[in-house]
Amino acid sequence: MNKSRFVGAWGGISTLALCVLLAEAAWCGRTFYVSTTGNNSNAGTLAQPWATPGYGSRQLQPGDTLIILGGTYRLRQFDDDIISPQVSGTAIDWITIQGEIGNRPVLAGGDNLICAVDFGGVSYLRIQNLEITSDNGAAFRDAMECLDAPSSHVILEDLYIHQVDEFGMNFADVSYLEIRNCRITYCGFGAIGGPPGQHGGWRNVVISGCTLAYSGHYYQGTFDNPANPYDRPDGFGIEPSSGPVEIYNTTAEHNRGDGLDSKAQNTYIHECIVSNNSCDGVKLWGTGSKVENCLIYGRGDGSTTVTPWSPVVIHTEQPHSTFELVNVTVDDAFGENYIMHVQYDSPTVPITLTIRNSIFSGRGPECPIFFAHAVAPVVEYNLFYFPNNAGLVLNHGDRSYDSSELAALGAGNKYGDPLFVSPAFGTNGDYHLLPGSPALDAGTATGAPSKDLEGHSRPQGDGVDMGAYEKLLVNGPDIVVSPSSWTFGLVGVGSSSRKVFTVTNAGNQDLQLGTLSVATGTTDFRLENDNCSGQTIVAGANRTFEVVFAPTAAGAREGRISIPSNDPDTPTLNLELAGSGTTPTLIHLQLNPVSSAGARVVAVLNNKKTVKATIGADGTVNLDIPPGRSVTQLTIVRTFTRSERQAISENGLSGTLQFGGKAVSRASVRLLPRQRKGPSATDSDGFFSFTARQAGSPRSLTIVKKKP
Repeated sequence: MNKSRFVGAWGGISTLALCVLLAEAAWCGRTFYVSTTGNNSNAGTLAQPWATPGYGSRQLQPGDTLIILGGTYRLRQFDDDIISPQVSGTAIDWITIQGEIGNRPVLAGGDNLICAVDFGGVSYLRIQNLEITSDNGAAFRDAMECLDAPSSHVILEDLYIHQVDEFGMNFADVSYLEIRNCRITYCGFGAIGGPPGQHGGWRNVVISGCTLAYSGHYYQGTFDNPANPYDRPDGFGIEPSSGPVEIYNTTAEHNRGDGLDSKAQNTYIHECIVSNNSCDGVKLWGTGSKVENCLIYGRGDGSTTVTPWSPVVIHTEQPHSTFELVNVTVDDAFGENYIMHVQYDSPTVPITLTIRNSIFSGRGPECPIFFAHAVAPVVEYNLFYFPNNAGLVLNHGDRSYDSSELAALGAGNKYGDPLFVSPAFGTNGDYHLLPGSPALDAGTATGAPSKDLEGHSRPQGDGVDMGAYEKLLVNGPDIVVSPSSWTFGLVGVGSSSRKVFTVTNAGNQDLQLGTLSVATGTTDFRLENDNCSGQTIVAGANRTFEVVFAPTAAGAREGRISIPSNDPDTPTLNLELAGSGTTPTLIHLQLNPVSSAGARVVAVLNNKKTVKATIGADGTVNLDIPPGRSVTQLTIVRTFTRSERQAISENGLSGTLQFGGKAVSRASVRLLPRQRKGPSATDSDGFFSFTARQAGSPRSLTIVKKKP
């Protein structure tokens, strides 16, 4: 499983497979070293290493290897500090640049450096085991570039790229490129992308085992920076080319743009999870493209703002193009737009679209499928579920199909709740099928992949299951926990966050649970409302328990819940937990002659997100502000009773506000009337609010009532 399928399914790429084998063969060239304690006047040996990766890269010849020893290398100067080999390797003698095994080095960019690695015009090159990021939020543009000249036969492996202002990988013309096992997150303009190519663009490219996440959620030292000029940063987004481009075993999640957006012809996306992206999920533009064994869900990433984006989009200007979706699971929670639209902007361009063995679940309102009139569809053996869509499933030109007309679309189509284990919106979901799902054994073997998204053989039962997951045959109890893992996010020290987990018996015999326990992370995680320990769950039933995350210190925290049972395959299921503790900021409000207790605090972070709290009886409240974010506006609102307003009228209102131990330096204050409704319509409630920016020298605030 997870082996590249280009050779069998697409053809013409066997040269890449040969080159990879040659690259992984033993090299006969020299080995050089770079160290944070080295000197560029040294010989470059382990005993006398060079000092900078950029210098070392420019000394390499075909067959040479450069090992960058562990430590942090601060990159500032163009172009001395940039890794940029001056010559290419050969088909036999590749050039290799790699981080020290077990002690991965960090390349930290600053001073608005254009990139850390530039291999434009270089071929037969392998780069692996490096971490590339900004130097504590300093301005730093791309992690890797290939823009000025075409490159071919390049392997990029085991790279961790994060917190750069523009692209993680910014490539224009690349061929026979393999990107594998790379984690690329928090890139301002996108994880992987590039401008239109001048020499064929992206051709013969394979991306595997990668995570492309949180694009657009960082820019110039600030998370979720509203000043980011790029409005739709994708996980993957490339311009037109002839391809082929293959993406498999890859996750694209929480990007502020699209998950996977390919304009290349012959794009093949398989065994991928595309989840919780703000805009489109998967977008295909080039003929000969196919999506197979993929899970697509969470369009909008938890936001309920109505947008024009869709989980699946197909658009081309090339007549008679062909596209396929096979064993794909698509779920959309919010609705208010098409769950999939095909040729919406080019309705007269004819194409052929095949959809087979797939599940489309639109749980929100007004989210049918749209095919333009010129689309010639082959739609068979699919499951549709649109419970809030007034029965409408699909529009094809002027023709509409409701849930009772699916047979007219093609053989084997069905309507019904797919019974996912745990569908989600903005968080991790579990889209395995529960017992009784109408998708079980309901697909067709024609054109179906031999394995599912997780590598399990198809079929397991009497027929192929619809969707990305094949339900395993179990003769006995089968424990399933949903969600299968959980990240609590940012929680203030002294505060807590809760999550309910569901234990389901997906087998055909009773599931006997032992005693649940916190195996690791006992200081930060605890079990509550445990309805599972020592219980028996009959086939198809479930029970719940709750985990509380209460961090005892700031920083990343991890834990594990151990769930023993009589499941023969998983006698002890380990539920992985994570979260981050934050040190809260103390707010102290003192009012005279009334109490500040009950005043509402609203902090706006980076001009976008808000954090809310209520001041306690002692006049203080802890406000949890995530690391990397700042308060751009602080508002406090307190509503007064009639007697309090009388006291204010007689004595005036004065007060002080401290934020994080410092008094605010600027404030606009007002006391306004708010009209009551009902019998006392002429009476009014006074309330005051003021907004202020953080810190400055201590200053007393005098708050007086103003006339209506």
